[in-house]
Amino acid sequence: MMIGTRRLLDAIESFYDQTTAATSALLWSAWPTPDLSLRGWQLSDYPSMMVRLPRAEAQLAPTDLSIERVSNTASLLEFLDVVSRGFPFNDLAKSLTAWDERVLKEQSLHLWLGRVGGRAVSTSATIVGGDINGVTLIATLPEARGRGIGAAMTERAGSVVPEFPATLLASDKPRQLYEKLGYVAVTRFTLWERWLGSPIEA
Repeated sequence: MMIGTRRLLDAIESFYDQTTAATSALLWSAWPTPDLSLRGWQLSDYPSMMVRLPRAEAQLAPTDLSIERVSNTASLLEFLDVVSRGFPFNDLAKSLTAWDERVLKEQSLHLWLGRVGGRAVSTSATIVGGDINGVTLIATLPEARGRGIGAAMTERAGSVVPEFPATLLASDKPRQLYEKLGYVAVTRFTLWERWLGSPIEA
């Protein structure tokens, strides 16, 4: 391992080992990485960075789905509950339970909650910045999947500022869904996960 890479990892690990709000750290690299397993990292995935240009048309949502912006503590708790049960990166989802009403004051962050019959079943989020709608935290409870709810939640998150393009990171399994929504894969990342407190190579 190159000295520069080792120093960078030392700094990353030192930062997260002093963090008490999360139980794991994620490392995203747009470039090839050496094997980090000896340092306590576990290879997680090779997600694709996907981009969609602005467009006028939108995917039709199920008629019984209502989408609302999370605006109070009660709906934030519902949002976090759905993410913790429906998001593929379980530990990342659990770390979000440390969120409180302060996140609602962040102007660039938009949290979306999808309801069917008044029950919260799906989420998505948008981080607006750099003239981009950054789409993330797309989660649907297992019993509500296969009905187009996830697609509708993705569309809502990707069109906060209609004239901006949208980006998201996708594993191979949901990638076809996003391609149907007009997203195009432009590159892959290497994703490593490290549980905090894991042993580090001397």
